Amino acid sequence: ENKPITLLELPTSIASNTILTLLKLITYNVIFAK
Repeated sequence: ENKPITLLELPTSIASNTILTLLKLITYNVIFAK
């Protein structure tokens, strides 16, 4: 089921996406820095 995102879940979702994006950027920087 696709439940509508509540106001409490929204910040968590944004935070998770931000963390994932930062991890990807860090990973790319580590790989390409060598």
